[in-house]
Amino acid sequence: MQLLFAGQTPRLKKLELRGTRWLAANQFDSLTHLQIQGADANDWDFMPELFVVLSHCPVLQELFLSMFRQEDPPVSALPIVTLCHLRRLAIGDPYEGDLINMFLSHVSLPEDGVAIRLFDFYHDYGNDNEWVEECPHLSFMDTLTTVRFSTMKGAEVIMTGPSSGLRLENPVLSPGELLHILRPHEQSCPLTELWLDDRWHMLDDDSLCELLAHMPSLSTIVVIEGASSVWFSTVIDALCRQLGAASTLLCQHLTTLHLWLCRSALPIAIVDLLDIRVVHGYPLERLII
Repeated sequence: MQLLFAGQTPRLKKLELRGTRWLAANQFDSLTHLQIQGADANDWDFMPELFVVLSHCPVLQELFLSMFRQEDPPVSALPIVTLCHLRRLAIGDPYEGDLINMFLSHVSLPEDGVAIRLFDFYHDYGNDNEWVEECPHLSFMDTLTTVRFSTMKGAEVIMTGPSSGLRLENPVLSPGELLHILRPHEQSCPLTELWLDDRWHMLDDDSLCELLAHMPSLSTIVVIEGASSVWFSTVIDALCRQLGAASTLLCQHLTTLHLWLCRSALPIAIVDLLDIRVVHGYPLERLII
């Protein structure tokens, strides 16, 4: 580690390091924005140095990390660093997904008012999905109430709450792995709103039912523009599917179904859906087309 400007940075607000093989050892009492990109040297014990830097940034509000690696386990144990003022965190393009877990497991983030973006966390040479199984559950995730699956700007999953959010961009994950990350703690603050579009490539009939089964507190489902009649039929069939001997339905708290720009949805299928939900005691209160 090296000192910048002889260790004198009393007014420095933003610092960007690209392609360096060292990190700054300064005490950054005024630093609010930090970007580190291209720290991918094979023989560098990067993560311990990163946490030293973070411990020197008491008012950090925005952190961007990309293209970094840690070939071997860190030589020294990583401390827990509290980033109580952090509002935006972006982590992407790591050498392996475990580095995301390593980082998130050693930082203490605000319980609300924080936005996290995870992007490009797969390489052609390292499609290892095991890190998903150990992805830590962060406390702010208990405030997230809406989830959106979209391919409008590339494959992405967006979860939002009153003041926090989590975005996964270009995720190459199976539905089961995805659910492991997104599964809410229903007893604290459940997901109540789901947005879907028909180009989300992972949600076939069974995957959609699996997704809905893990979101029992949903009250609103929105199928957004661009959807085809096949996709509308998939959504409607899932909401009509009877489960088990008791013949219960998915999404028993569902009250609103919004088929946005539904030019090709079949009226008969919609009527059947309304009838089935009424018969089983889970009627819709609002249908928006």
